[in-house]
Amino acid sequence: MAFLEGMRIFRSLTRGKIFQKELKKANLQKETGPLALVETRSVKSPQTEYASVLKELTSSELKYVLELRRIYNEIILPIKSKNMSQEAVGICTCVKTLIRFHGLLYNEMMVTKSPVLLLSKYLQVFRDVYQMYTINLAGVYEIEKAASPFTICGNRLLIPLQHLMRYPMHLSRICKLLQKHTWLEKNLYLFVQTLDGFKQLCVFLDEERGRDEGNHLLKDLCKDQGVALDIPRHIRFKGMIVVAKPYIYDFDACVFCDDGLIVWTKLIDGKEMISISIEQCMYVSQLSFSVVIVTLSSEGQLFKRHLALHTLASSIFLKWYQQRSKKNNPKLTASC
Repeated sequence: MAFLEGMRIFRSLTRGKIFQKELKKANLQKETGPLALVETRSVKSPQTEYASVLKELTSSELKYVLELRRIYNEIILPIKSKNMSQEAVGICTCVKTLIRFHGLLYNEMMVTKSPVLLLSKYLQVFRDVYQMYTINLAGVYEIEKAASPFTICGNRLLIPLQHLMRYPMHLSRICKLLQKHTWLEKNLYLFVQTLDGFKQLCVFLDEERGRDEGNHLLKDLCKDQGVALDIPRHIRFKGMIVVAKPYIYDFDACVFCDDGLIVWTKLIDGKEMISISIEQCMYVSQLSFSVVIVTLSSEGQLFKRHLALHTLASSIFLKWYQQRSKKNNPKLTASC
């Protein structure tokens, strides 16, 4: 009973006007007090956030230019007088070009309202310079080998390609912000176009790098058998081959090209391969338990290679033959 009486008195007090006023006052202080002020200040306005992202893009450009100069002074300049391959000389020339180009780009960024418009303006220059850098990537190892033992190279000569990948990241943040607040910038369509342009450039250079590495591998393999390859071939697949009857063959890997050239190889380790036979793929057939690849050797001999089903190798060959069949319009044979 005493407890119920106490509850009745408490309710009567909390329903009073004075108590309600004090409660409202306390809530108001919570909403407008010093903590609320700090919380409000921590939320950036759209203009401030936009300016911050643009400033980050510009400061990133400055850091990149300074790093390029250090790379040139510490790695390239000391070996400039040495006799090097065409690819190594190409990398050295590209680094000098990158220093000039990005130095000019940074200076223009400092006096313009929109650095993104400059990136759009120089997109073709980016493509030309970085494509040349990618083509000559084989020279990076030679430069690192020729550098002084006291010079720390690491992966510093790959920094240009790493920096290029950052442009789509910066541009993506800018475009997302402008899509929320369209009044910040009138040229949203141009900004999106610039973002797409840099994305396509990064994909193109990544593919170019893969093709270049593949062509070097293919030339080295074919050199083992005294075969010269002057025509660039695009490698579709390289890796382990799981054969249906592995004890029959003396190869365990292959390099497969878009035009059907196959270099059967023997894996020495993860990096080195020795070519066993160079053949041209004639056609591919799928049987119940294996995929049969009919090839023609350089001596004019026909071979049948059995690959196990449901492996990466067999799926690659089937896909290639299906695409080829669509072009030539013959049906995929059901058996050999």
